[in-house]
Amino acid sequence: MKKYSNLKFHLEEAGIPVVTMSFAEMGQVLGFPLPSSAGKFKNWWSNTRSGQSSAWQEAGYKADAKSLIFDENAEGRNFDQYQISFVRRGRPMYANVSENSSNAGNDLKNMQLIAEAILGFDELLQLGHISKKDFEKVRDRALSFL
Repeated sequence: MKKYSNLKFHLEEAGIPVVTMSFAEMGQVLGFPLPSSAGKFKNWWSNTRSGQSSAWQEAGYKADAKSLIFDENAEGRNFDQYQISFVRRGRPMYANVSENSSNAGNDLKNMQLIAEAILGFDELLQLGHISKKDFEKVRDRALSFL
């Protein structure tokens, strides 16, 4: 088992568009604290296929470290309160919705997928990852499938 596998499993289980965790919460999931380099160096959170990044990438997420303030000279600093967001990659969830569903079961499932997609994009809006205009376009497009 890889060192950061528990993070991968946690993100896969969450399955939501954005997962935000404090460094302390990540330590609890992992079973060990994050190294101080996670708070000191932005490249620790790069979305390349190496080391710890494979955990969130294999779960279908990318790390969004733009809100973190890094300090290479912060020896002995406690970074537990720092937070990182993992944003799901890929197509929006409503992309799989069939416009011509013929039975009630599929219609209900499609409505649930659309509602989940809208809530996910609303969360991205609240976090400042997308603009209100972009959210409204996505919402209107998702609702057009109903």
